[in-house]
Amino acid sequence: MKVYFFAPQIEQTQYIPYYQIIKNTFDDYGYKNLLPSQKTLPYQKMIKLLKEADINIFDCSMPDSCTGFQISKSLEFNKPTIALYQNTSPPSFIDSINEEKFLSASYNKESVKNVLHSLLQKAQLLADKRFNFFISPSLLNYLNLMSHEFGMTKSTYLRNLIIEDKKKRRIDD
Repeated sequence: MKVYFFAPQIEQTQYIPYYQIIKNTFDDYGYKNLLPSQKTLPYQKMIKLLKEADINIFDCSMPDSCTGFQISKSLEFNKPTIALYQNTSPPSFIDSINEEKFLSASYNKESVKNVLHSLLQKAQLLADKRFNFFISPSLLNYLNLMSHEFGMTKSTYLRNLIIEDKKKRRIDD
């Protein structure tokens, strides 16, 4: 699995040992970190990496606007998104995020590996799975028509139909 790990550059010297533990944890569990150094990226490269990753992870111990923006984009791309922080309570900008694919947790030097491992396992379950199937030309024409009419992709249209059916049948995950 590919992960994108980002931590703010501002005053990060005290957090560098934690970031190294986090990066080593990726290696220990066989994850590929798409952002091996915390250098500033051009916007298009950052967007490309956020989309390419299976899971996006952010250290929010020193929150900044760039981190918040990237978390927002990650969730917009429907990616499992993890926010880590070193306080007893979450930073206010992540405390109000109520998204299905958003996970957050506090960590310290002793717990960082276990916390990250647990969150990575949960995030893997939240990752979208590809599903292909065959349909008749008339159903495909209808699907094209409806997706165009509602201004969404065919996948989104089908996903919404399934969600509505689950609600109608009162089926919870």
